[in-house]
Amino acid sequence: MLVDLAGVSSAVANTVWQALCDPSLAMLWL
Repeated sequence: MLVDLAGVSSAVANTVWQALCDPSLAMLWL
């Protein structure tokens, strides 16, 4: 479970970071 949670947290963090760096990507999520 801990490994899965860490993987999910990392994926979410990467997605958020990319969204912050790329406004066009953020618009797709909206």
